[in-house]
Amino acid sequence: MLGPDYMIFAVTDLSMHTSLQDGDNSFLASYSKGARLTSKSEEMEDDSKEEHIDTTYGFDDFLRNMDIILCGRGTYDQIMTRQQGQWPYPSHRLIVFSETPLDQPVPTSNAPVYPPPANSSAFGGTPQDLVTKLSKEKTRSRSFKRSSVWVLGGPTVRGAMLQLGVVGRVELVVVPTIIKRANTTGGNGGVPLWAFPANEDGGSSAHEDVRLELIDCRSYENGVIALSYTVGNGN
Repeated sequence: MLGPDYMIFAVTDLSMHTSLQDGDNSFLASYSKGARLTSKSEEMEDDSKEEHIDTTYGFDDFLRNMDIILCGRGTYDQIMTRQQGQWPYPSHRLIVFSETPLDQPVPTSNAPVYPPPANSSAFGGTPQDLVTKLSKEKTRSRSFKRSSVWVLGGPTVRGAMLQLGVVGRVELVVVPTIIKRANTTGGNGGVPLWAFPANEDGGSSAHEDVRLELIDCRSYENGVIALSYTVGNGN
């Protein structure tokens, strides 16, 4: 049985980092108001330009079509800490890769623990286990199509799901900034967009590059670009 559609949406700097190791993503602050698409600005009437400012660079439309959010425990804890315990996507089912229940602290982490959001659960198995589990669920999206999963992160979760070959779309928003602290020797270090796990069975698939096909590119007046890809099979 076919399972859900898995998709990635991420915002990065030009060095393909999503934040610093401590979750600091303040490099995005100057882009938070959004901008107009340059490809459309000349076609708009002066009195209607304001309504075409895209404040989320396509994220709102993306999220509207998602049914499930998938992330690792580190990503979950960072978001909950930054939002002071208020999960920002309460209307979506949330699955967190975690061997520890979400209402209990991870022994190796100092992150505070908040009451888990409704419709959330911890999953202690492997990414392959989860793909198998979700493929057996007879769920459909609100539009009666296959349900859609946003692979939120972090890097190892994105890498693992790409390596399994289940991700069909990758949406990237790239801001015209390089996080120096993420690229400085001896610095804080940055969180890369993806990190691929070693292939436990020793097969060749771990060495195959992930090939993408660009299907859309949107540029904004503030220098941000949004890239839409479909994921190939590596051949």
